[in-house]
Amino acid sequence: MRHNRDIIRISVLEPSKILHAGVISVIKETVDCEVVFQEFLHENFAANLEEFSPDVIIINPYYSEYYNFKLLKSSLEKKIMKPVHFVSLNTGIVPETVLGCFESVISLYDEPKDIHLMLDKLMGYDKHYGSSDELTEREKEIIRYVVRGKSNKEISADMNISVYTVSTHRRNISKKLQIHSATAMTIYAISNNLVSINEVKSL
Repeated sequence: MRHNRDIIRISVLEPSKILHAGVISVIKETVDCEVVFQEFLHENFAANLEEFSPDVIIINPYYSEYYNFKLLKSSLEKKIMKPVHFVSLNTGIVPETVLGCFESVISLYDEPKDIHLMLDKLMGYDKHYGSSDELTEREKEIIRYVVRGKSNKEISADMNISVYTVSTHRRNISKKLQIHSATAMTIYAISNNLVSINEVKSL
């Protein structure tokens, strides 16, 4: 069964407890949506995946000697009936034949924002609202809330959408308009008749 799109379910298979905890900590601090993690030992790895139904599996490619990742991915997707994205956690040099089994890679030198963007891309969040230069009606509505001083949480409640969806809209708006401050967004909103000056001044 497909889980709520604002929750990412991530399984992490890494034999080092320090690296395992570090990956989870970075993702929790970086990704602006709810993330549910599955932690397991090597012995019960494959058996527990189906029950957890992960969206993303982050694996140290060291385990390639134990598992055929392509076969595991195909088998798991058939059982849980949704895409599963395999990500290699590189801690050293990995043969190209092994890396070919993965959709993406996390290295020890990646910035948190890079991991965030990688997860967004895998989950399709970066494409969900299109790439047109023209704003959608929903994006215009988000702008109206923002320039009236509403927080993401308040916008989420008023529009009956998740906080993560609000954040995604705001990132898309900033990318399309090349606007990165509330002041610039306010000027844009007034210039394009999305709000009146009185509405802004009343804040």
